[in-house]
Amino acid sequence: MSEQISTPDTNHAFYAEGGVSLIEYQAHLIDKGVLVHLGRTTIMNTGVLLDSAIVDDKLREVAMSRTVIEHKESSFDIGIANATATKGTIVMPATANSSLDNVGNGYELAAAAVRYPNHRLVYVASPGQGASSPMSKADAAYYRQSGRLVRGAGDDAQPVDYVVNMYRALASHGIDITHLSADSIGNQFAQALGAAMEPGQLEAGHFSESTGFVDLGLIEVGKGMVYTEDRKNKAWNIERSFDPEKLTDAMQDRYGRAAELYTPIIAKTKIDKSRSSKADQAKAFWTNLQGLRHGPKHGDFPLADDANAMLMRQPQARLVYSLGELDPLYNGPRSAHDSAQAFLRKLVLTDGADVRTILIPDMTHKINTYFPGLYHAIKRHALFG
Repeated sequence: MSEQISTPDTNHAFYAEGGVSLIEYQAHLIDKGVLVHLGRTTIMNTGVLLDSAIVDDKLREVAMSRTVIEHKESSFDIGIANATATKGTIVMPATANSSLDNVGNGYELAAAAVRYPNHRLVYVASPGQGASSPMSKADAAYYRQSGRLVRGAGDDAQPVDYVVNMYRALASHGIDITHLSADSIGNQFAQALGAAMEPGQLEAGHFSESTGFVDLGLIEVGKGMVYTEDRKNKAWNIERSFDPEKLTDAMQDRYGRAAELYTPIIAKTKIDKSRSSKADQAKAFWTNLQGLRHGPKHGDFPLADDANAMLMRQPQARLVYSLGELDPLYNGPRSAHDSAQAFLRKLVLTDGADVRTILIPDMTHKINTYFPGLYHAIKRHALFG
């Protein structure tokens, strides 16, 4: 059993600079299954304005590194930052409909490289975006219907061909994955990638704003993200965040100046985009929309099923899922807490497993957009303890 908790009232001052107390559920293996333990962890919220000259240097590196890697029928549009770092490699499957064509994605990768100078960062564009090929018809249909990117369970679990090809292409390019990090729908690709990796290869993974904790209709998804998050929550998040890197008009101007540096380099990058047409992008959007809405229903829990496939291959990896209590992809704070616990109880653990869910009080979906300092503090906690 887990302790019942009450959620905090909305508080505009909650994210003032300093220690932020977050609710942390941890799964523990017991004789009769999984016990979910309630605790708290304190994260230091220290948003800082990154040095623009250093970010620009990383932005050049990102733009110049962009390339396409391939395995079998699949191609993947990637960018690399901190290429000579020696502490490990963090692979970051993109969220829906994202590639390095967008300067905002390039800027986020460059900024992350400044925050993690000792780790190589590898960004992988989402299917059908940039020069990444779309998933095959069979893989896309399976994802739309099931919300999963791994077929089967237990010893029979096998990631879809697209994800296996992603892993093989990265490995052939000399990218030895030690950590996984993703947001929103990118988490489902990251989980499946963990299931495709060699046993014991993964040290840690951070999965932020994960979809798949709640079963949603398409209208609920559209309303939640387009109206609630991008219109209703936007002004509120800007008002209550002190972080100088939050997305405001000033940061939009910073993106504009970054684009003057970034876009000409990207334009000269010789990559073949023939596998990603406008039609492919539209199909990928529809596939993502269908896939992300699947949550626990009729005894099935697609997100947990794919997490178990990853745990079969990476039983000792530290895995942390962070959720905002007010994320419109959940049905309110209580839904977020109940879903976080239900997910952990569905996991198949071995001795020494370290899997947690972190609930971020009073937080909506786009934590990286409006609270980047807090977001990366949570990520550091997740990936490095």
